[in-house]
Amino acid sequence: MLWDERYAGKLSMNTEMDASILIAALLTGVADPFNATDDEIARIRAKLEAQRPLLRFYWSDRPNWSRPSPPARWWPRSPGRRFAAT
Repeated sequence: MLWDERYAGKLSMNTEMDASILIAALLTGVADPFNATDDEIARIRAKLEAQRPLLRFYWSDRPNWSRPSPPARWWPRSPGRRFAAT
């Protein structure tokens, strides 16, 4: 689906290696993406470059490691949300 031209302009892809590169590696038949050969890396890159025109945007969910997370506290009156930042 992520390379299906019928969905061009309606797709997005994560920029993180554990998503985009590993998916492309599996689709190109790379047995061990973490120890890919130069030829396998070239195939992965070509697969991702073929996908680029189909995507509306890339996104990332990487947290900002430079700032500490706010402390969480129990929020007893909210059944759908157990923790809230203070």
